[in-house]
Amino acid sequence: MQEVNQVNQSLAEWFNTAAFSQPAAYTFGNAPRWLGSVRFSTYNNLDSALLKNFQVTERLKAQLRGEFFNTTNRTQFGWPDAGFGDTNFGQVNGTAPGFTPRNIQLGLRLSF
Repeated sequence: MQEVNQVNQSLAEWFNTAAFSQPAAYTFGNAPRWLGSVRFSTYNNLDSALLKNFQVTERLKAQLRGEFFNTTNRTQFGWPDAGFGDTNFGQVNGTAPGFTPRNIQLGLRLSF
């Protein structure tokens, strides 16, 4: 098996698909069951919050807050298709499970 890692990764070819070939009939290939060098893209995430405290009266305080999840709106791509012979072999066709686009949450807290 040739080197699987690729210097210029793209979504259309996440790893070197030319490194794989179909073994002869009734023989085992030499590829491992799990390719440890084929991974997700780098996980970059930035969450932030802005808040402002207000003294409304002597006993009443208010806090206005804005929370931003995935502030930079980066995409976390999922696993590449690892099914040899598939039309999408080596391609990334989706995002990682549970990864969402930018989410903004506003809140007002009153303390008395």
